[in-house]
Amino acid sequence: MGARSLTAMLDTEYDWWRETAARGRDAYASAKAAISTNIVNGLDHHFPGLKDSVLFHDLATPLTYERFTGNHRGAYEGWLPTPAAARARVPTHIDAARNLWMAGHWVAPGGGMPPAAYTGRNAVQLICDCENLEFRTTRT
Repeated sequence: MGARSLTAMLDTEYDWWRETAARGRDAYASAKAAISTNIVNGLDHHFPGLKDSVLFHDLATPLTYERFTGNHRGAYEGWLPTPAAARARVPTHIDAARNLWMAGHWVAPGGGMPPAAYTGRNAVQLICDCENLEFRTTRT
């Protein structure tokens, strides 16, 4: 039998989860299960039969992300995807901080692995330019 995976990313309130967890492990687990079930039921409304095909579901909360990544207030990405965030520009170099170049999911809208990778590449390109070195890439 084949299997599929479905991920839904929804905004939520960090403080609510922190308060729920403070009430104890059972309260936290119960809230996760109830919300996860509601999400599956809501998706089933739009995709009839989906609920009956779900073998397992779990919910990662901001506390989950905070525990595994150390991200501030459990951010699942560096930036909340909004129209304003998409236009934001964070400097990756500050002239006063010589030889400091910033890269990672906190310096590019969207966050996650792709921006972390391309900001790293861009930082290396800028360093090469400052050092009068040729920036070269290879495909593997």
